[in-house]
Amino acid sequence: MFFYVYIPALIDYCIRLLYIYNTKVIKITLRIYNVGNCDEVKIKRRLMNTNLSRKRDYIRITGEILNNEGREGISIRRIANEAGCSSAVLYKHFQNLDHLIKLASVQFLEPYMHQMSIESARGELTPIQLNLILWKRFLDEAFKKKDYYEMMFISTDKDILKSCVEEYYRIFSEELDEVDPISENILFSNSLQEREYTRLKQAAEQGLIGEQEAYDLSVLGEAIFAGRLTQFDDGEDPVKAADECYGLIFSLYTKYVNPETKLDI
Repeated sequence: MFFYVYIPALIDYCIRLLYIYNTKVIKITLRIYNVGNCDEVKIKRRLMNTNLSRKRDYIRITGEILNNEGREGISIRRIANEAGCSSAVLYKHFQNLDHLIKLASVQFLEPYMHQMSIESARGELTPIQLNLILWKRFLDEAFKKKDYYEMMFISTDKDILKSCVEEYYRIFSEELDEVDPISENILFSNSLQEREYTRLKQAAEQGLIGEQEAYDLSVLGEAIFAGRLTQFDDGEDPVKAADECYGLIFSLYTKYVNPETKLDI
Protein backbone atom coordinates (compact mmCIF):
# COMPACT_ATOMS: atom_id res chain seq x y z
CA MET A 1 0.00 0.00 0.00
CA PHE A 2 2.80 2.37 0.96
CA PHE A 3 4.53 1.66 -2.39
CA TYR A 4 1.48 2.49 -4.51
CA VAL A 5 0.63 5.66 -2.59
CA TYR A 6 4.08 7.10 -3.27
CA ILE A 7 4.41 6.03 -6.94
CA PRO A 8 3.38 9.51 -8.30
CA ALA A 9 5.81 11.26 -5.96
CA LEU A 10 8.56 8.81 -6.93
CA ILE A 11 7.97 9.44 -10.63
CA ASP A 12 8.10 13.20 -10.08
CA TYR A 13 11.29 12.89 -8.07
CA CYS A 14 13.00 10.75 -10.71
CA ILE A 15 12.06 13.13 -13.49
CA ARG A 16 13.36 16.17 -11.64
CA LEU A 17 16.49 14.45 -10.39
CA LEU A 18 17.54 13.25 -13.82
CA TYR A 19 16.61 16.57 -15.46
CA ILE A 20 14.69 14.59 -18.06
CA TYR A 21 14.12 16.01 -21.49
CA ASN A 22 14.98 12.74 -23.15
CA THR A 23 11.90 11.06 -24.60
CA LYS A 24 13.29 7.54 -24.22
CA VAL A 25 13.91 7.98 -20.50
CA ILE A 26 10.39 9.28 -19.97
CA LYS A 27 8.95 6.31 -21.86
CA ILE A 28 10.99 3.84 -19.81
CA THR A 29 9.92 5.53 -16.56
CA LEU A 30 6.25 5.30 -17.53
CA ARG A 31 6.61 1.67 -18.67
CA ILE A 32 8.24 0.58 -15.42
CA TYR A 33 5.36 1.89 -13.33
CA ASN A 34 2.70 1.03 -15.92
CA VAL A 35 1.19 4.50 -15.75
CA GLY A 36 -1.33 4.41 -18.55
CA ASN A 37 -3.10 7.68 -17.85
CA CYS A 38 0.03 9.87 -18.01
CA ASP A 39 0.66 11.92 -21.12
CA GLU A 40 4.29 12.15 -22.18
CA VAL A 41 3.82 15.66 -23.58
CA LYS A 42 2.19 16.82 -20.36
CA ILE A 43 5.14 15.52 -18.35
CA LYS A 44 7.57 17.40 -20.58
CA ARG A 45 5.50 20.57 -20.28
CA ARG A 46 5.29 20.18 -16.52
CA LEU A 47 9.06 19.73 -16.33
CA MET A 48 9.69 22.79 -18.49
CA ASN A 49 7.38 24.88 -16.30
CA THR A 50 9.19 23.64 -13.19
CA ASN A 51 12.56 24.51 -14.68
CA LEU A 52 11.35 27.96 -15.74
CA SER A 53 10.00 28.61 -12.26
CA ARG A 54 13.31 27.63 -10.70
CA LYS A 55 15.26 29.74 -13.17
CA ARG A 56 13.12 32.74 -12.24
CA ASP A 57 13.84 32.08 -8.57
CA TYR A 58 17.60 31.92 -9.16
CA ILE A 59 17.54 35.20 -11.07
CA ARG A 60 15.43 36.90 -8.38
CA ILE A 61 17.76 35.72 -5.61
CA THR A 62 20.77 36.99 -7.54
CA GLY A 63 19.01 40.30 -8.16
CA GLU A 64 18.27 40.76 -4.46
CA ILE A 65 21.92 40.18 -3.56
CA LEU A 66 23.07 42.61 -6.27
CA ASN A 67 20.62 45.24 -5.06
CA ASN A 68 21.58 44.90 -1.40
CA GLU A 69 25.29 44.08 -1.53
CA GLY A 70 26.53 44.63 -5.09
CA ARG A 71 28.59 42.22 -7.15
CA GLU A 72 31.02 41.58 -4.31
CA GLY A 73 28.28 39.67 -2.46
CA ILE A 74 27.73 37.26 -5.34
CA SER A 75 29.07 33.73 -5.66
CA ILE A 76 27.63 30.54 -7.12
CA ARG A 77 27.80 28.87 -3.71
CA ARG A 78 25.97 31.78 -2.04
CA ILE A 79 23.16 31.71 -4.61
CA ALA A 80 22.89 27.91 -4.43
CA ASN A 81 22.66 28.00 -0.62
CA GLU A 82 19.90 30.61 -0.65
CA ALA A 83 18.04 28.73 -3.39
CA GLY A 84 18.37 25.41 -1.58
CA CYS A 85 20.14 23.65 -4.44
CA SER A 86 23.64 22.59 -5.44
CA SER A 87 26.06 24.67 -7.48
CA ALA A 88 25.85 22.04 -10.22
CA VAL A 89 22.13 22.72 -10.63
CA LEU A 90 22.81 26.39 -11.33
CA TYR A 91 25.26 25.49 -14.07
CA LYS A 92 22.48 23.52 -15.78
CA HIS A 93 20.49 26.74 -16.12
CA PHE A 94 23.22 29.33 -16.72
CA GLN A 95 26.47 29.29 -18.68
CA ASN A 96 28.44 30.70 -15.75
CA LEU A 97 28.17 33.18 -12.89
CA ASP A 98 28.67 36.14 -15.22
CA HIS A 99 25.72 35.03 -17.34
CA LEU A 100 23.51 34.87 -14.24
CA ILE A 101 24.68 38.30 -13.05
CA LYS A 102 23.93 39.86 -16.44
CA LEU A 103 20.44 38.37 -16.50
CA ALA A 104 19.74 39.57 -12.96
CA SER A 105 21.05 43.04 -13.81
CA VAL A 106 18.23 43.56 -16.30
CA GLN A 107 15.88 44.00 -13.33
CA PHE A 108 17.41 47.43 -12.78
CA LEU A 109 15.75 48.57 -16.00
CA GLU A 110 12.28 47.79 -14.66
CA PRO A 111 11.67 51.05 -12.72
CA TYR A 112 12.59 53.00 -15.86
CA MET A 113 10.40 50.74 -18.03
CA HIS A 114 7.48 51.28 -15.66
CA GLN A 115 7.91 55.05 -15.92
CA MET A 116 8.23 54.77 -19.69
CA SER A 117 4.87 53.00 -19.87
CA ILE A 118 3.19 55.65 -17.71
CA GLU A 119 4.66 58.63 -19.56
CA SER A 120 4.09 57.13 -23.01
CA ALA A 121 0.38 56.91 -22.25
CA ARG A 122 0.13 60.68 -21.75
CA GLY A 123 -1.46 61.81 -24.98
CA GLU A 124 -0.89 65.52 -24.40
CA LEU A 125 2.89 65.27 -24.71
CA THR A 126 4.76 65.91 -27.94
CA PRO A 127 7.52 63.40 -28.85
CA ILE A 128 10.10 66.00 -27.80
CA GLN A 129 8.51 66.53 -24.38
CA LEU A 130 8.16 62.77 -23.91
CA ASN A 131 11.78 62.23 -24.83
CA LEU A 132 12.98 64.82 -22.32
CA ILE A 133 10.87 63.25 -19.56
CA LEU A 134 12.21 59.79 -20.40
CA TRP A 135 15.78 61.08 -20.37
CA LYS A 136 15.15 62.46 -16.89
CA ARG A 137 13.69 59.16 -15.65
CA PHE A 138 16.50 57.19 -17.27
CA LEU A 139 19.22 59.36 -15.75
CA ASP A 140 17.65 59.14 -12.29
CA GLU A 141 17.92 55.34 -12.41
CA ALA A 142 21.28 55.21 -14.18
CA PHE A 143 23.16 57.27 -11.60
CA LYS A 144 21.58 55.33 -8.73
CA LYS A 145 22.70 52.04 -10.29
CA LYS A 146 25.80 53.21 -12.11
CA ASP A 147 27.62 49.86 -12.33
CA TYR A 148 24.73 48.07 -13.98
CA TYR A 149 23.74 50.84 -16.40
CA GLU A 150 27.36 51.29 -17.38
CA MET A 151 27.60 47.57 -18.06
CA MET A 152 24.38 47.53 -20.08
CA PHE A 153 24.88 50.67 -22.18
CA ILE A 154 28.55 51.68 -22.22
CA SER A 155 30.91 48.77 -21.56
CA THR A 156 32.27 46.31 -24.09
CA ASP A 157 29.75 43.80 -22.67
CA LYS A 158 26.76 45.75 -23.93
CA ASP A 159 26.37 43.58 -27.05
CA ILE A 160 26.16 40.50 -24.83
CA LEU A 161 23.65 42.33 -22.66
CA LYS A 162 21.30 42.69 -25.61
CA SER A 163 20.83 38.91 -25.76
CA CYS A 164 20.49 38.83 -21.96
CA VAL A 165 17.70 41.41 -22.08
CA GLU A 166 15.90 39.29 -24.66
CA GLU A 167 16.38 36.16 -22.54
CA TYR A 168 15.27 37.94 -19.37
CA TYR A 169 11.98 39.04 -20.92
CA ARG A 170 11.34 35.58 -22.30
CA ILE A 171 11.60 34.33 -18.72
CA PHE A 172 9.66 37.25 -17.20
CA SER A 173 7.32 37.87 -20.12
CA GLU A 174 4.63 39.38 -17.88
CA GLU A 175 6.87 42.42 -17.40
CA LEU A 176 6.08 43.43 -20.99
CA ASP A 177 2.30 43.40 -20.56
CA GLU A 178 2.03 47.17 -20.09
CA VAL A 179 4.75 48.15 -22.56
CA ASP A 180 3.61 49.68 -25.86
CA PRO A 181 5.12 48.35 -29.13
CA ILE A 182 7.45 51.32 -29.68
CA SER A 183 8.78 51.18 -26.12
CA GLU A 184 9.24 47.42 -26.44
CA ASN A 185 11.28 47.92 -29.60
CA ILE A 186 13.40 50.51 -27.78
CA LEU A 187 13.84 48.18 -24.81
CA PHE A 188 15.55 45.51 -26.87
CA SER A 189 18.15 47.91 -28.22
CA ASN A 190 21.31 48.26 -26.15
CA SER A 191 22.30 51.40 -28.09
CA LEU A 192 21.20 54.63 -26.45
CA GLN A 193 21.73 56.41 -29.74
CA GLU A 194 19.30 54.04 -31.48
CA ARG A 195 16.78 54.39 -28.65
CA GLU A 196 17.00 58.17 -28.82
CA TYR A 197 16.83 58.33 -32.60
CA THR A 198 13.76 56.06 -32.71
CA ARG A 199 11.81 58.58 -30.64
CA LEU A 200 13.30 61.67 -32.30
CA LYS A 201 12.29 60.39 -35.74
CA GLN A 202 8.67 60.66 -34.57
CA ALA A 203 9.35 64.29 -33.63
CA ALA A 204 10.87 64.91 -37.08
CA GLU A 205 7.76 63.47 -38.74
CA GLN A 206 5.68 66.03 -36.82
CA GLY A 207 7.93 68.92 -37.85
CA LEU A 208 9.33 69.50 -34.36
CA ILE A 209 12.93 68.94 -35.42
CA GLY A 210 14.81 68.39 -38.68
CA GLU A 211 15.79 64.85 -39.67
CA GLN A 212 19.52 65.54 -39.59
CA GLU A 213 19.16 67.44 -36.31
CA ALA A 214 17.30 64.44 -34.85
CA TYR A 215 20.19 62.15 -35.72
CA ASP A 216 22.85 64.58 -34.46
CA LEU A 217 20.96 65.09 -31.20
CA SER A 218 20.73 61.33 -30.62
CA VAL A 219 24.50 60.96 -31.07
CA LEU A 220 25.37 63.88 -28.80
CA GLY A 221 22.89 62.87 -26.13
CA GLU A 222 24.45 59.42 -25.85
CA ALA A 223 27.95 60.94 -25.72
CA ILE A 224 27.03 63.30 -22.87
CA PHE A 225 25.44 60.49 -20.88
CA ALA A 226 28.34 58.06 -21.40
CA GLY A 227 30.93 60.68 -20.49
CA ARG A 228 29.17 61.84 -17.32
CA LEU A 229 28.31 58.36 -16.06
CA THR A 230 31.86 57.15 -16.62
CA GLN A 231 33.21 60.07 -14.56
CA PHE A 232 30.69 59.57 -11.77
CA ASP A 233 32.17 58.12 -8.58
CA ASP A 234 30.77 56.77 -5.32
CA GLY A 235 31.45 59.99 -3.43
CA GLU A 236 29.08 62.03 -5.59
CA ASP A 237 25.38 62.61 -5.06
CA PRO A 238 23.55 60.57 -7.74
CA VAL A 239 20.57 62.94 -7.75
CA LYS A 240 22.76 65.97 -8.35
CA ALA A 241 24.78 64.16 -11.03
CA ALA A 242 21.61 63.08 -12.82
CA ASP A 243 20.29 66.66 -12.74
CA GLU A 244 23.57 68.02 -14.13
CA CYS A 245 23.57 65.48 -16.94
CA TYR A 246 19.96 66.26 -17.76
CA GLY A 247 20.78 69.97 -17.85
CA LEU A 248 23.48 69.35 -20.46
CA ILE A 249 21.13 67.26 -22.59
CA PHE A 250 18.34 69.83 -22.24
CA SER A 251 20.69 72.56 -23.46
CA LEU A 252 21.30 70.52 -26.61
CA TYR A 253 17.58 70.32 -27.24
CA THR A 254 17.25 74.10 -27.10
CA LYS A 255 19.81 74.33 -29.91
CA TYR A 256 18.57 71.52 -32.15
CA VAL A 257 14.75 71.53 -32.07
CA ASN A 258 12.70 73.98 -34.13
CA PRO A 259 12.21 77.37 -32.36
CA GLU A 260 8.47 76.95 -31.76
CA THR A 261 8.80 73.47 -30.22
CA LYS A 262 7.66 73.17 -26.62
CA LEU A 263 10.34 71.99 -24.22
CA ASP A 264 8.56 72.44 -20.87
CA ILE A 265 7.85 69.21 -19.04
